[in-house]
Order: sequence, then C-alpha cells, then structure tokens
Amino acid sequence: MTTLQNTRSLHHVVRKLLLQPTKVKQPRSFWTSITSSPPLSEEVTSSSSIPPESYTFQSIAQEVADEHNLSLAKSKRILNTVFDTIAENLAQKKVVKIKDFGKFSNEHSRERKGYNFSTGEAVDIPAGRRVKFVAYTAIKDTINK
Repeated sequence: MTTLQNTRSLHHVVRKLLLQPTKVKQPRSFWTSITSSPPLSEEVTSSSSIPPESYTFQSIAQEVADEHNLSLAKSKRILNTVFDTIAENLAQKKVVKIKDFGKFSNEHSRERKGYNFSTGEAVDIPAGRRVKFVAYTAIKDTINK
C-alpha cells in the first residue's frame, strides 16, 4: 500500500471517529454568571485525569488496525509516519493542509511578559515559533452538530 493510500485510509478513520456520537459531560462555566454558587465537591474533577471519551494514540492505532485488518504494530507505524511527516514539514516552515480536516502552519510569537503564579514575579517569555491549527468547515460542522 502506498503512502497516499495510507493517508487516505487514515483520513477515513479520523472522519469516522469524528462522526461517532460521544457522550461528553459539558464543563461548568464559571464565567457566565458571577453570582453562581461554587461547584459541589463531587462536580470537581482533577485536571490531570483523562476523560474516558478521549482518544489516545493507542486507541487511534487500534481503530486503524481494526478498520483495515492490520496488525497494531503496522497501524502504529502508519500513524507515526503521518505525524512525523507533518512535524518535518512544519519544521521546514511549510504549511500542511489535509483535505476536509484542517491546516497546520507555523506562527511566530513575539517576546512578551508573563507571570509566574507560584512566585508572583514577572518573567520574560522568549520569542519563538509555535504550531497553529485551523479546522476546516467540515470538521467544525461535525463537531457543532
């Protein structure tokens, strides 16, 4: 199977995952009402815990393997190839566009002032490049259904 076919297969799996209905608990917004009461203790969740609805690299690799009758190792190699290709092109300051999914690009961030919450002191955050992702309309429409 060629790399182009592998990419198309990955696109199919990602699109299928996005179209599946998920049961996501809506986060409580504290910004909408200043007078709202604080959350009850059972509503507070740890920010470090991963919700069960999250897809990890392992679960995506398993989905690719199941969908295309591949071994888990082979599907991991395919995913690594796709992600490495995206990363390599971004390192070369290229824009990566994936049809019906989105666009990855580099963005320059200027030097700015920040704040260290633990010590209370102002710190300088150096200038650098960061990755920017813009979702295409098809993904936005799928998510907002």
